[in-house]
Amino acid sequence: MNGKFDGVEEIGPATVGVDTANRLVWRGPPEPHPASPTHAKHAPRRRVAINDEQGRMRRLYIVAYLVFGAVVASQHDYYGQLATVSQVVSALAATAFWPLLLLGANLHLSLGAL
Repeated sequence: MNGKFDGVEEIGPATVGVDTANRLVWRGPPEPHPASPTHAKHAPRRRVAINDEQGRMRRLYIVAYLVFGAVVASQHDYYGQLATVSQVVSALAATAFWPLLLLGANLHLSLGAL
């Protein structure tokens, strides 16, 4: 082909001939856009800020969930005696699964040999 594509000059893949390819090789990489940072990995991203905010909210939710769980577990007498491993595990389970306590579940575990 001689630089024509479907009979129209200056468009299509056939216009990238040997001369154009040589110019691209010799010129090196294209210049960065003036608005883009030189080092993209060091550039601040809006997505990171959104993820940080979501992470903070997620941590706040987890802390609130666990505090509320500790209050509910203490009201259901899971922290009264923590003498055995079984009682400690029961208290941790009650703190983590406090909605079950509100539904009437009994999470006092008896782990026998522990």
